[in-house]
Amino acid sequence: MAYYFMKLTPPRPTFPNAASAEEMAAMADHAEYISDLIKQNIVLAAGPVHQGEGSWGVGIARSETEDTLRALCENDPVILAKLGFHWRLFPMGSLLHKDGV
Repeated sequence: MAYYFMKLTPPRPTFPNAASAEEMAAMADHAEYISDLIKQNIVLAAGPVHQGEGSWGVGIARSETEDTLRALCENDPVILAKLGFHWRLFPMGSLLHKDGV
């Protein structure tokens, strides 16, 4: 099992402070999607990182392969909405967590 740092970049640095109704609706669907991945124990933790006038998303996930996780990212409703969001995945060498390494 491999672990990944996931970064969700929004369409502009001022997001969500200057978000459209369409973007916020897509983010609500995104939050539900990520919550489901947390329930499945694929995403271990996720949330916004506030930076400057906006924020971006972070997640820590585990997956058998990067391709499997990338497919889950590509099916995220906020990506499917084609509003300018994108995921970046960064492999982690290891992860210390409550269940061990």
